[in-house]
Amino acid sequence: MSGLIPLCLGLAACSPALNWRTVRPPDASGLEALFPCKPNKVDRLVQLPGQAGPRVLVHLLSCQAGEATWAVSYLNATELSQVPALQSAMARTLRDNLETAASLPKQPALDVQSWHFSHGLTVFQATVWRRAPRANRPDATEATEAFKSGLIFPG
Repeated sequence: MSGLIPLCLGLAACSPALNWRTVRPPDASGLEALFPCKPNKVDRLVQLPGQAGPRVLVHLLSCQAGEATWAVSYLNATELSQVPALQSAMARTLRDNLETAASLPKQPALDVQSWHFSHGLTVFQATVWRRAPRANRPDATEATEAFKSGLIFPG
């Protein structure tokens, strides 16, 4: 939790709507993620675009706070050579989901920020979802930065 102290110096990022906590997801190559709320965990077998073969197990941690949805999804490759393709497939799935959502009637426009990264054989996607237009309030920007910089692999 020592990383939380500098984050709270920007008081807006530690508003009452955001209850920051460090989460250590299982099977996530040692990732520590700083969430502004208590995430729920869901595991799903998914067929990723461009990936032949069986479906892959995708782990998702997500919660809602401060008018946003905060999420980290990850999956484990079986070989290092698969990591770039899996990372691309996760990004493609996000784009496809956004396009589908945008085509639905009466669906509000979304502002989504995402980060794709890997550590060893684990591929990650972190996202913050908000209704558009993006809230340019300092607390929204600071909270997003706190979430992004709170994705670490200690040790």
